[in-house]
Amino acid sequence: MGLRNNYGNNNKDILTDRIKELSVIKDYWDGLYYVRKARARNRDFRNGRQWSSKEIEMIERAGNFPITNNYISLMLRNLIGQYITNAGSPVAVARRKKSANISRVLSNALGAISFMNKDDIKDRDMLEDLALGGIACSEVRYGYIPEKDRYDVITRNVNVNNLFFNTDIVDTCLDNLYVIGEICDVPLSYILNNFADPNNPDDEKFIREIYSYTKIKKSDTISSYFNDMYPTQDTKELDNLDFFLSGSQNKLRYYIVWTKERKVFLKYHDTLNATYGYSELSKREIDFINETRKIEEIKKGGLAEEAKLIKYEQSCEFVWRYKYITPNGYVLREGETPYKHQSHPYSLYFYNIIDGEIHPIISDVISQQRFINKMSMQIDFMMGRAAKGVLFIPKQMLGGKYTEEELAHLWSTFDGTFAYDYKPGMPLPTQIHGNPHIQDASMMYQMQLSAMQEILGVNSAIQGQSASASVAASRYAQETANAQLNSKDLFERFVAYKEHKYTKIAKLVLQYYDQTRFDWIAEQEGVEINYDDIKNFEFDVEISQANVNGTYSMTESDQLYQMLLQGMIDLQTYLDISPASYAEKLSTILDKRRQEAEEQAMQQAAMQQAMQQEQAAIQQQAMQQEQAMQEAQEEQPQQPQQQQQAPKNTQEEKLSIEERKMQEAKQNLEANPTDEQLKAALLNE
Repeated sequence: MGLRNNYGNNNKDILTDRIKELSVIKDYWDGLYYVRKARARNRDFRNGRQWSSKEIEMIERAGNFPITNNYISLMLRNLIGQYITNAGSPVAVARRKKSANISRVLSNALGAISFMNKDDIKDRDMLEDLALGGIACSEVRYGYIPEKDRYDVITRNVNVNNLFFNTDIVDTCLDNLYVIGEICDVPLSYILNNFADPNNPDDEKFIREIYSYTKIKKSDTISSYFNDMYPTQDTKELDNLDFFLSGSQNKLRYYIVWTKERKVFLKYHDTLNATYGYSELSKREIDFINETRKIEEIKKGGLAEEAKLIKYEQSCEFVWRYKYITPNGYVLREGETPYKHQSHPYSLYFYNIIDGEIHPIISDVISQQRFINKMSMQIDFMMGRAAKGVLFIPKQMLGGKYTEEELAHLWSTFDGTFAYDYKPGMPLPTQIHGNPHIQDASMMYQMQLSAMQEILGVNSAIQGQSASASVAASRYAQETANAQLNSKDLFERFVAYKEHKYTKIAKLVLQYYDQTRFDWIAEQEGVEINYDDIKNFEFDVEISQANVNGTYSMTESDQLYQMLLQGMIDLQTYLDISPASYAEKLSTILDKRRQEAEEQAMQQAAMQQAMQQEQAAIQQQAMQQEQAMQEAQEEQPQQPQQQQQAPKNTQEEKLSIEERKMQEAKQNLEANPTDEQLKAALLNE
């Protein structure tokens, strides 16, 4: 069925409903106008655009140029540097110890997906976006990757300017999030490739027809266009036209809308095979199956009441649905979420949200940055005036040659002079040097700079500057640690965003990866896993070593190390707590060596036990032989004294006898080596 058929014959009524739905979405997008405005201002300050056009005009009129000391950009780069120092990697932590091998395999998959999508770079950009706009948002989906020629998990940073959601969210848990989506501007070829059925030529024709109405001709006015497209709305309600129109003439717009909707399910329990869940069958179909089972039970000679039936009841649940909507209300595609996590594909997090209002951290230092720029200009003006001084000149000396404005401008210029006709008795021009108080202005400058550093948690040590000689090392380290407490909240919220993002990635891996792929990863890890256990794997995602406060981590490490040296904690406890990057790897190595030592000790114990058992058996056998010989001697008659005192027939005695025989034979051969003797010697040997 083509796209056109989806709308039936009464397109007008359907479009009216779609336009109403689109109007609601626009309200959500308009509700985030203050976020986009603050983000745009903060972005301008980050990029050095910190003077308004009016201010620049006034400064240039005075013969100067605007001075910009861009500390916001410097501090943002420093915050990102702190993050890079110990960004951490995603780890799937099993909730049960017996699932440790699956945890290792899943963690390996998360690392490979992160590397493939270059998430380390994307996360840096997202951290900066979180500081500038107060929102971090990314999309996590499963799709085809042409460069890799395979299907895999794909991540994408979402532009906050294109994002919309219901603005009555009260906290970062997003429990009351029920609408989320984004605006997409793409070429026509992209839309045709993704939404037109290649087996149905009418789809492409219909899409081209849809978007032919969204192009505004130069001869048409925007008001008339929207009056024709939305006759039920007043054009005054459409002031924000950016929602409907693409900023590029070569791109077309559509909207991805995810909504949380109520759905009625049939909860069933099949007593025949002990299965239960949500049924895809209707009540009528289930009733038909139950009647069939009753008839079969009666045919067997039983009663209808004894038949094992399907019990069911209606239940209401929330499901996430998606729609791809054009600016004129047509739906290109819609359906329920294809993901087993039963949610939308977005990972959304806020730096700070109070009563539904988002407040980015950079907004707190805009005033300080403005003041620093203005103080820089003031110091520049003061130094210029201190060099030139103030000129007092009687009006009668002007003589009509210069106006006051021309004279003032001439005096303010570098090496500015002017000529006049001197008459006897006239006072001469006098230059008076004033006290500009540059030192006081510099103190105000430093005060605002310190305020910026304290707000963002970026002091001189974090910026790589050395402490002055008058500042003790302990005090310097403590001040650094205290300053980083202000940025710790930002980093922890960003870590929470990453954990949410990689949790969705892990769930898609469990949903879409087949047994062959899991077996390959398990082989790389050197472990064995059961594919059936993967589907029921319970886990949490953590960002390992995600403490990005370097100096604070050093202080903690030093304290732990001192406790280790003093014997207050053992080595394993130190490694479990230490924020050092090598702690986890070293702990794994020690665990492996400890396990090998235990196995070796067990083997040695088993060998020693076997030797002891063998020795005990030999001793017991020797005792039994000795006892048997004693018993045999007691049973034999009395022998002559010579025989009684004869030595025992031991192995040593046998060897002595043999040696004696050979010696005698040798002597006989040497004395008389006859054939008979040779034969006898050989026989004796």
